[in-house]
Amino acid sequence: MAFCVKCGSELVENAQFCSNCGAPVGQNNSNQNSANNSQTNNVQNNIQEKFNEINNTNDSTASYEKSDIERNKWMAFLSYWSILVLIPLFVSKDSSSFVKFHVNQGLILLIAEIGISIISFVVGVWSLLANLLIGVLEIALIALSIIGMVNAYNGRAKELPFLGSIKILK
Repeated sequence: MAFCVKCGSELVENAQFCSNCGAPVGQNNSNQNSANNSQTNNVQNNIQEKFNEINNTNDSTASYEKSDIERNKWMAFLSYWSILVLIPLFVSKDSSSFVKFHVNQGLILLIAEIGISIISFVVGVWSLLANLLIGVLEIALIALSIIGMVNAYNGRAKELPFLGSIKILK
């Protein structure tokens, strides 16, 4: 599928001119598409490299028993659902070191969520910039929660980027 370099309209196969704007169709379109694909691949590779760099955190999965991980993976998963972290905290924290690891990270995220909510309440609508920053922080916490859920579901004890090294539970 080819597109006009000038107006972006889809071109009819083997067309000499764009049916929308009349621009001549030639090798420029295929060269442009190749250049666009190359640029897209470079951007995707850069994003993947940045993600890998940020997500390159301590992975202590090997220090937990496989049976503990398999038996308690869903409680660990639940640790990242905001206030629901209290369920695995009171139900499984003492019986599973794997759950304890994830509950610790879930508590850090919950404390951060509460802190951001308090700041948001105090700031109110006074500052657009402050509200934008708070929105970005909330999105970042959601992303960290998703990373934690994926790790727990996959049976991994991998620290979250930025916050995972903080220990609340001993």
